[in-house]
Amino acid sequence: MIVHFTASGRNINDPNRWEFLKSVEKQLKDSGHEVAVEWLDEAYTQNKEKLQSLKRWKKASKTTLDGLRESDAVIIEATEDSFSMGYQAALARHMKIPILILRGLARRKEGASNPYSKDKTIEYSVMASDLNSTIQARVYSDAEEAHEIIDQFLTENDVSKADMRFNLFLDRTSYRYLNALTEETGTSRAEIIRQLIREQAEKKD
Repeated sequence: MIVHFTASGRNINDPNRWEFLKSVEKQLKDSGHEVAVEWLDEAYTQNKEKLQSLKRWKKASKTTLDGLRESDAVIIEATEDSFSMGYQAALARHMKIPILILRGLARRKEGASNPYSKDKTIEYSVMASDLNSTIQARVYSDAEEAHEIIDQFLTENDVSKADMRFNLFLDRTSYRYLNALTEETGTSRAEIIRQLIREQAEKKD
């Protein structure tokens, strides 16, 4: 299964945050899944060396959106608030992709800078999950709990390649019509059917 794992790049150089994000990436790979976009190492380097530019941002945005469209599931680590995370969640919802939104409750020791925002992002996420079955919003207290939540989410939403194929039986009229469309458009019968399904899915959003 292709999994789109994303998080804000803010405070990515914080050792604890970096270690956790890398552990999630490793968890996905060790579970036999493909990570849609392997962005962590590049984001770490850019943040550390302050290699930010509009050109880099545009390239990263395109890569991220392309990866999202190819994914079977989306995991968003939303402890650090980010408009980009919300935008990707909205796109994934529009495309009917199962979404897991994770929010950490961990806090640094008193007196240290706190990287975690105190807004209502997780509350909004929970509200969204109540209204849409494709969205799960979960809070975790430590890395172990987060990994357990991720494992459960992946198990519930695993899509094997075998499950994505099925036999379709048509009556004679439908079969002749489909063949006519194929000749007129130069498009395969399978692609015509896929396009019709996509159009219907978008109408119901």
